[in-house]
Amino acid sequence: GMDGVAAVRRLAAEAPGIPVVMLTSYSGRADVVRALEAGARGYVLKAGPPEELFRAVRGAAAGALGLAPEIVGGLVGQVEDPRRELSGREVEVVRLLAEGLGNRAIAEALFLSEATVKTHLVRVYRKLGADNRAAAVTEAVRRGLLDLA
Repeated sequence: GMDGVAAVRRLAAEAPGIPVVMLTSYSGRADVVRALEAGARGYVLKAGPPEELFRAVRGAAAGALGLAPEIVGGLVGQVEDPRRELSGREVEVVRLLAEGLGNRAIAEALFLSEATVKTHLVRVYRKLGADNRAAAVTEAVRRGLLDLA
């Protein structure tokens, strides 16, 4: 019955010399701050590429904060222009979102893995300034990227 932040807090208390990197699907600013306040030395999203996890672990082991780029952007403001254009593949993912497909169905339709779809969604949400599927579709329509007629 222990959540990730409680686990980080316990690990930090019981083994203060060992840096903990949190691997999670929660990217909200409050979630990140809670984890870092609990003692995490890194924070990486499950939907991100494996290289981000490796960088975070190496960074934390070296005494730095190991944070995924999306996390850094959320903590210090948008690192990239939030109006950046979506790639063709990202538009395809949003189009299938608008049709009501889930991650597995999107992956099958585009011949991708579910992990790749999740990575695309993280990037789409960041670029569109959205925090959920409905907001991403709404913003894509507002920007003229989708025509739902």
